[in-house]
Parts: sequence; C-alpha cells; structure tokens
Amino acid sequence: MASALARGRWRRWLAVAAVIGILLPAVAGAAGCSRAQGGAAGTAIILVADFAGPDPAKHRVTEAVIDQVRRETRQYRDVRVRGLGRAIDAGQGSRDACAEGQRLEAALVLWGDYRVDGQDVVATVHFELLRFLTGAPGGGPAEQAPRQGLMESFAISVPLKSELRPAALLAAGAVRYAMGDWTGAIERLSAALDQSTSTDLCLTALGLRQMIYGAQGDLARALADCERAIALKPGEAVLYHDRAVTYAQQGDFSRAIADLDQAIALDPQMAEALCTRGTIYGSQGDLERALADFDRAIAARPDLAVAYYDRAFAWSGLGDLDKAIADLDQAIALQPDFTEAHYTRGLAQGEKGDPASAIESFDHAIALNPAHAAAYYERGRAYAALGALPQAVSDFDRVIALEPGNAGAYLARGTAYALQDELGPAIADFNHAAALNFEVPDLYCNRGMAYSQQGDLARAIADFDRAAALDPGMPQVYWGYGLTYIQQGADDKASAALQRFLELSDDQEARQAAEAMLQELGGKK
Repeated sequence: MASALARGRWRRWLAVAAVIGILLPAVAGAAGCSRAQGGAAGTAIILVADFAGPDPAKHRVTEAVIDQVRRETRQYRDVRVRGLGRAIDAGQGSRDACAEGQRLEAALVLWGDYRVDGQDVVATVHFELLRFLTGAPGGGPAEQAPRQGLMESFAISVPLKSELRPAALLAAGAVRYAMGDWTGAIERLSAALDQSTSTDLCLTALGLRQMIYGAQGDLARALADCERAIALKPGEAVLYHDRAVTYAQQGDFSRAIADLDQAIALDPQMAEALCTRGTIYGSQGDLERALADFDRAIAARPDLAVAYYDRAFAWSGLGDLDKAIADLDQAIALQPDFTEAHYTRGLAQGEKGDPASAIESFDHAIALNPAHAAAYYERGRAYAALGALPQAVSDFDRVIALEPGNAGAYLARGTAYALQDELGPAIADFNHAAALNFEVPDLYCNRGMAYSQQGDLARAIADFDRAAALDPGMPQVYWGYGLTYIQQGADDKASAALQRFLELSDDQEARQAAEAMLQELGGKK
C-alpha cells in the first residue's frame, strides 16, 4: 500500500524541484525612433539625403559627401551608398530621416545642412544608425554593445575643406559597426581620428570606438578613449557618464559613482546618468537610493522608456511586483518594440503567479526577437506551470537549438519529459546536463526521481547522495530518499528520510502525504 502511494506522489515533487531560472534578462536599448535592430545579414545601404544650403549647384555638398563616402567604403562589397534625392524636412529632422531610412532599408542615414564661411563650407552632418545586424561579414556573430554606449543618433559640425575625408571615414566606421564588423569599424574610426582636428568629430569617433572596445572586453583601451575624450572637452557631462560605464565594466563601482556624480553635477537633468547610477546602486542592494535616482530620471525625461524599465527592477527587489509590472507597462507603451521590457514583464508576471499573462508577454518578446533563447526558456516554464507540458518541451527544444550548451535547458526539458512519464528521454537530458558540468542539486534530485521510478534504485540513491551533498537542506531530496527506500523495503531508512522531510518542508499537501506514508510504515509523525 505504501509503495503505491509513493509511486503516485513522486511526480508532484519532480515538478516542484526541477525547473530553475538560470537565464538573466539582457539590458535593453534606450527609447528613440524605431530602429530595426537585428536585421538579416546582407548589403548595408548608406542613404545620403540632400544637404540644404545656399547655392547647391555651386557648392555641390551632397555630391561631395556621396563621392567621399563611396571612396571610403569601396573595399566593402556589402556596402552601397545611394542618394535620397531630397533634403530631410528640417521640422521633422531625425524622425523624417528614420522614416526614409526604414522605407529604403538603410543601415545608416546621413543628412543635414551647410553654411558658407568665407572660403570654406561648414556642414552639419547628422548620423542615424538604423540597423544593428546579428551576422558579421566574416560569418561570426556580432557582439552586443552595452546599452549605455549605444549610439544611434549623433551629429557633427565640420569644415568640409579639411574634414570631409575624416567625416566619410566616420560614416564608414559607423556602418561597419552596424554590420557587426567591429575590426573594420575600429580601423575606419582610428583613421578618422588620425586625420581630424575637429573636436566634434573626434569625440564622436572616440565614443563609438570606446563603446566597441568596452563590449569586446578591452577595457584598458576603452578607458584610454574615455580619458582622451574628457581631455578634449572636460565640461561635457556625457563623457563622464561613458567613463563611468567603463569603470563599472571593470567592477570599479566607486569610481563609476564618482564619475556619475560629476556628470549629474554638470547636467542635473541627465536622465541617462541618473539611470546608470540607479542601476549601480541597485546592484549593490541600495534599492532606496536606486529608486530615488530612477524617480529623478523619470521626472527629467518622462518619455524615456528605459527609466521605467530600470525602476521596475527596483520595485521588484523591494517586493512590489504590481508596481514593477506597471512600470514595464509604461515602458512598453512608450516603446512597443522594447523586447526586454516585454520579456521582463513576463518574468514579473510569472513570479506573481500569473503564467497565462507571462506567456503573452513572452510571445511579444519572441515576436520581436525570434532568437531570444531566454524568452523561450521562461515561456516553457510558464507552460509547465499550466500543465501544458508538450508546449513546454517545444520551447525547451528551441532553447537547445539556439544554445546547444545550455545545461539548464536540458534539465528543464528532462523534467517536462519526466512529468509525462517519458523517463528514457528525461534521463538522457539529465545526463546531458550533467556532462555539461551543471552541478546543481535539482539535477541530481530529479534524475534520482526518474531512476527511482524506473526501479534503478542504486542509481537513484547515488543521485540523492550527490544532491544532498550540494544542498543538505533541500526537502525534495529526503522525499526522494523516502520513496526509494520504500521500494527497497528499507522501512527504517524510509521513515528517517520522511521525518527529515517533515522538518524541512512547509508544503502542506506534501506533508500530509509524508505523514500518511509514515503512518503506514509504522513511523512516528
């Protein structure tokens, strides 16, 4: 009788023990005009709008820019330069440029105007980066830039007589960055820096190059570029912010905070610096100060989606999931294509015990980024919570296809198989996770449960021993011991294990089952 009861109960504990969260949310990009990040690899178009100014037939600024950009990109077969054939509406500015770039599937739009200054022409050149491709021309994956350094829209004002070629090199560097060719980007940006005497142009090139170095992990070079930029313009708040990001990447949070304090002193309304400082405070567990910085950022920039996104993490850390979800709702309302806001909202909804709503949020994240492995993983967990195990397995399949080395996905899929009594595939997945050196107690506890159900009792006990060594206070392990010892006929050991389970578990339904088994075994409650 006791063995029949045991066999009916192991599945519940497998469900409770197995699926653990191992994938963390990525940091999202700041709000702005809609950018098609992650487009398919292929030809990148640099779209050059007509430059507005006096006597265009005489000065031929547009033609000069197109010609020089073509010269600096002609070595790249995956880049095309074309003219728009009209000027950008000055009243619409970046919005009009983005719309035209998206219509023509451009990676970069150059637009602006010019004025005549004596014998020279001074042009204001706006850069709109619209696309960040996932595939580098060499076939490798493009690295992901840190959020704080992402440069989507910037402008320089330069005399064309001396700065046309450096400006074209800057454009070439920007488009190589967009293509994921960071080596080519650094080469072009370095050439621009070598040839330019323009503070605006050098600051922009240094900002892009510093961001790439930082994302590559070359923090010494990134910091050197930050220092060079600050020396060029010591009163510019954003430069201290950029150096703070580099210090934070190095783990030097005290210097990062000092630089952010300086940035905020120079520009008290700089929402990006407030968000970054708030994020560091939050990572240090100082959630009240983090919340205060996010509040200030939102007061300064109520249209900045990332400020609400960041504040949601503070609310979550303080245990207020309703406020976290409300902030994520607002971030999404401001920027509907904010993939990580959808994903993070799904996490919060799942934590709140609403897996159906979580699935809807993960659906949105996946629609925006079909390669978002973490969203498939978490959606699989949500399906499992609803008992939709085939859908859970399908999502874990997608995670493994995207990330073959993701041990947690094998553990999760193995758990879903086991809950459907598919013990062979379950154990195969648990073995694969173990082969990837995934040393977590859940893995050995769940595999032990599966072995116990198969009747391979010696292997089951060995796995429970490993799980107990990793986490002696894990109640599920003693539940597993109890079930397995019952099948072995080792009633005294089963009773001791179930007694230990009762000391550790606060799950009332499972406690009642353990007490019933103890009663049948003749053990003490």
